[in-house]
Amino acid sequence: MITSMSKKPGMKFLRIEISYTTREYHSLNLYFNDLARIGLLDEEEEALLCKRIREGDESAIDRLVKGNLRFVISCAKKYERMGLPIGDLINEGNLGLIAAARKFDVTLGFKFISYAVYWIRQSMMLALGEHARMVRLPMNQVRNITVAHQLMGELEQKLERSATIEELAKGMGVPVHQLSEQLLADRIPLSIYQPQGDEDGGREVGDSIADELLPPSDYLTELSDQRNLTELLLSGLNHKERTVIEGLYGIGQPMYCSHEVMAGRVNLTTERIKQIEKSAIHKLKVIALERGLSGV
Repeated sequence: MITSMSKKPGMKFLRIEISYTTREYHSLNLYFNDLARIGLLDEEEEALLCKRIREGDESAIDRLVKGNLRFVISCAKKYERMGLPIGDLINEGNLGLIAAARKFDVTLGFKFISYAVYWIRQSMMLALGEHARMVRLPMNQVRNITVAHQLMGELEQKLERSATIEELAKGMGVPVHQLSEQLLADRIPLSIYQPQGDEDGGREVGDSIADELLPPSDYLTELSDQRNLTELLLSGLNHKERTVIEGLYGIGQPMYCSHEVMAGRVNLTTERIKQIEKSAIHKLKVIALERGLSGV
């Protein structure tokens, strides 16, 4: 149980009361008690810390993260019975919180935690996906996936662009359909840290979503880990727009692709693919706002 308390005027604290009986949770109780001693941040303090972070102040990152660690616990409890101990989920969520603190731009006009929730939950879902993959897949398939990821990195360095599924399959000496099925089984969930391709200067999927769609708040978290909401949004696109977005962002596919590869697939120019992508992203933003999914 979490209750609010105050030790002195203007300073808010939380009392976190946890009663676990197993040895595994003993250390977590100590952790929760430590968190209860850390004061919460008000809006003015948060804005000041974000400004200092933009100026390169590492100590401000530490304070912003510590002031929001309780929220990670709240998120972790929602995934507690999905295969990983809550302690592991909290650790993963804390990493996401740190990443959010480094990327957040206070000038966008929304609260830090509305942005951070995406990174926190994404980190947890990635860990859960990796755990589920290791549990449910045969060892020979896990080895093939591992080799594919290693080869993906080698080919990207050699070709100076993202490798296609055909190039990966050829390099591994396996049929394209077999590798495609194995990589699809491995993609739970889609990594927001994955580079989009050689045209974007190392930009990541998460960066594009944050910059061009909507601030990554609660609805974007759901977009990432619930297929029905993904379908809800994508259903508002026409066939060509949907094909381009799914290909560029790897939605429902074993791999994302570059603008050039997508252009070849649909027999259009690279510039036209970029135009379609921009139009589709704008349309997704409108759909999300109309359906009350902005979350901010």
